[in-house]
Amino acid sequence: MKRWTVLVMLMCCCNLNYGRTIYVSPAGTGNGTAPRRALASINAAIAMGAAGDTVLLQEGVYKERIRISKTRGSFDKPLYILGQGANTLVDGGATVPGMDLDHNWIELSNTAWIVIADISFINGWTDPIRINNASYISFQRCRFKGGRKVILATGAKTHHVLVEDCYWDQGGMPLWTIDKDIRGVDAWLSMHHELMGYYNGSLIDSRASGGSFVIRRNRISNAYNGIRFTSKKGYDANIEVYDNELNNIRDNDFEPEHYAYNLHIYHNRSHNIHKSFSVDDVAGGYIYYYGNIITMDSSAWARQICSGWSKIYGGTDSMNYPLYFFNNSFFGYGKAFNAMEAPARMLKHYNNAYYFAGTDGWVLNHTHPTDAFDYDISNKTWSRTMSAANWEKNGLVADVLFADPLNRNLHLMPSSPAIDAGRKLQFPELGWEQSFIGKGVDMGAYEANELVEGPAFRFRKPEDAMFNYVETPRIVRYTITKNALHLFFSDAIDTSSVKTTGLWVYDNGKAIQPRSIRFGKDAYELIAETGNNLGENLSIQFVHPPVSIHGAMYTNWASAIPIKK
Repeated sequence: MKRWTVLVMLMCCCNLNYGRTIYVSPAGTGNGTAPRRALASINAAIAMGAAGDTVLLQEGVYKERIRISKTRGSFDKPLYILGQGANTLVDGGATVPGMDLDHNWIELSNTAWIVIADISFINGWTDPIRINNASYISFQRCRFKGGRKVILATGAKTHHVLVEDCYWDQGGMPLWTIDKDIRGVDAWLSMHHELMGYYNGSLIDSRASGGSFVIRRNRISNAYNGIRFTSKKGYDANIEVYDNELNNIRDNDFEPEHYAYNLHIYHNRSHNIHKSFSVDDVAGGYIYYYGNIITMDSSAWARQICSGWSKIYGGTDSMNYPLYFFNNSFFGYGKAFNAMEAPARMLKHYNNAYYFAGTDGWVLNHTHPTDAFDYDISNKTWSRTMSAANWEKNGLVADVLFADPLNRNLHLMPSSPAIDAGRKLQFPELGWEQSFIGKGVDMGAYEANELVEGPAFRFRKPEDAMFNYVETPRIVRYTITKNALHLFFSDAIDTSSVKTTGLWVYDNGKAIQPRSIRFGKDAYELIAETGNNLGENLSIQFVHPPVSIHGAMYTNWASAIPIKK
């Protein structure tokens, strides 16, 4: 009885609209109206559901492929499909991994406003979650075991996909430690495009989708790739990837392929990666890669597998807009910027901190007039090519003095030469200029004791966009300055749509109505003056939701600040 009390409380916290609850159990024989009268079929329960309802899965193993098509939620009133974490399992039925298998967990098509949470998924191959022409789809606190491309999103009408607080282990420690396949072929090569190619995937991938994905606070272990987007020009834009943890990755932690536009990758922690951050032969641009921490351990195996950092170069396609690569920290035994097949273009590399623990160092062997490297620190000298290009005029060759790198602590020691030695950056297209503590910007991922704060995400439509939805403004970041709450939106707000009485701020549960509301430098930033010094346990509620300058109403979807339940 206690278990159901806790579960109902959880359900109420997740479901803000308090619709019906439809109960499901693997042993169900009822009509779904109560736990003891649970339905046996998840799909039957979904067919009964509507906006604001919850399909509640009891403990047990479900061997049913979940199909969601005609059933949908509505704006800010999703249909919830909730489990009980590790004790609620959806089994795809794949006994072994393989290519072109049809052991799917979920298929979503022509639907919208669906939340899938607290469910464990096992034995799904090859690409076990398919999203086609579906929008505002959320995966929260789910666990995935197996799968090549766990979530594959396709179709120009697929947009706004959230994956947060999930865990994915693709192949366990054997995937990380395997040296050769059964033929004696190198395991990396076999996984890349040969016998073991069924591992060559990622937690989420997209092909010709409408983009607008938020991938945050996930853990990925023992996988071939971490997060990869096999994108197509004009599609798959406006992606945020932040605060994720990745361990034991046989290829790349982050890899946009073919095309990327308005991609923000920041505040991620990567450990034991074959090659971190791969951007080769990619068109587009406006990529922001900052505040990331990349480490590796000192084992012989890690030294063999982890070849270095940043595979970035041009080719048939090259970037037309900048890749801003700034304020990241690296520790390990590999090399930086391995030999390029063709020069990268529009690569802007500033304020990064590198410590090479082994004999390798800089290998960057091509330059381009549109590239820039400066204000970085490295314990190894710059490559001849970099020096010949007159790069790193203000860079430092010195020990970074990371606090405890073998334990993944890349804070700067008080005596670090990287402190106050960086360059203050500005990105006018995002209304952003870099803030700092002290006399100047620190090099590396940290500014004093906090991860460096980069530009807040803003929705931007590519010139060649092949999708045509209007962005619903959402809160992408918030900051606190004493008695003011700063809310940053994905699209500019119509200032006339905002009223002081339309917003409530809750500080540790206590309701506060702002004394005044104003906008910052532009209509992307709303500042609520409360008259009280605010704590960290904040949530908000819009009584009168604001509207964007394009006429779209604000949504709670993927809000960076908690929404008052």
